[in-house]
Amino acid sequence: MAAHDHDHAHGEVHFLFTEVTDGAIAQVRETHAPLADALALAQRFATLTDDEKKDAAAKQALVEKHEGWMPGYHADGDRCATCGLPTLPLFIDKLQEGELPYAAFQRGLPVHATRACLDGFAKARPDASPRGLDKARRDIMRDLDRPTPRLSQFFRHDLLAHPPFGLEDWAESVAGANEEGLGRSAMKDMERLLRWVHQRLFHG
Repeated sequence: MAAHDHDHAHGEVHFLFTEVTDGAIAQVRETHAPLADALALAQRFATLTDDEKKDAAAKQALVEKHEGWMPGYHADGDRCATCGLPTLPLFIDKLQEGELPYAAFQRGLPVHATRACLDGFAKARPDASPRGLDKARRDIMRDLDRPTPRLSQFFRHDLLAHPPFGLEDWAESVAGANEEGLGRSAMKDMERLLRWVHQRLFHG
């Protein structure tokens, strides 16, 4: 994990609200209703009651379990795995420390959250083997050091449910909640998330 300086010794993050258009929410609702529900609440997070904030976190928890596409951290230069055109953020979480942009991903690859690109993904990317997906990532993604979309959504749930919190404290609490310990892959993914979020928010 990146070293902290004295200005942000604990890497504490403060969620404010989600920047998203009503048009984007409507588009998302066609293919990912749980995310659309979560976005509609997070959009006005600063004005929510305590009960509504709990509802926002509960709806976000459903996003992690969605079997279709998953939001993940967007980076400039990403191209859609189906059509090959650039992708743009669907929504942006605004934090006191900076912002975290998200786009759609399928099998860990960026994709436009449209019915055409989602439905055409399997035909465009028939090689779903680990080697095939890794090659695709290197072909169409510029920033390969990002965490998995699923972990980004697990982290986003805690952003909504427990603001503010320190990045190191969050990592320790997740590790402590898993009595049997996190697997090697999960640990590496968590380390990637801490590095990426820290870099984006404090050194972006």
